[in-house]
Amino acid sequence: MDATTRDVIPVVTDTATAVGGGVSAYAGFTLCGTVAGCVFGGPMFAFGVGNVEEGTTGFYNYFTNDEGGFNHVKQVFDQIPGGYGPLIYSGADLALSFGSGFVKVPLKMGLADGLNKSDSLFGVTVRGFDNNKIILGRPTPYGTAMGLYFQSVGLKSYVFYNEAVSEKK
Repeated sequence: MDATTRDVIPVVTDTATAVGGGVSAYAGFTLCGTVAGCVFGGPMFAFGVGNVEEGTTGFYNYFTNDEGGFNHVKQVFDQIPGGYGPLIYSGADLALSFGSGFVKVPLKMGLADGLNKSDSLFGVTVRGFDNNKIILGRPTPYGTAMGLYFQSVGLKSYVFYNEAVSEKK
């Protein structure tokens, strides 16, 4: 158990942070398919890039026996007086992720049905979690986007809850 706690968990956590940040950055970028989508997409992209930075620097620093990862976006929030920065950061990350699912984005017609059309057909828009997403250049099965959405919002809710509980202490 000691080797797992010392060696495996930090590497898995940093890798998951980097991958999750990449997914958030990509989702934020794709939300900018509409102007309204950029309200959530722009900040979501910034938060995602910060998480990629935190995961990759944490992964690198683990092998160089240095401190954990570094996130410039969290650093900005840590400057908020009163020690509420981490709670506000987690709350903003949760709100952006939650709101992103309801933003109308161009429907990716043809990605799942073989029409090979990457743009929206007739300007149709759907909610973000109803849209097929491309992962590794392949169409995803129906419901994949919604599953990823609920997984992301669930994990960020858990982090926000932990920050709120630790603030009360």
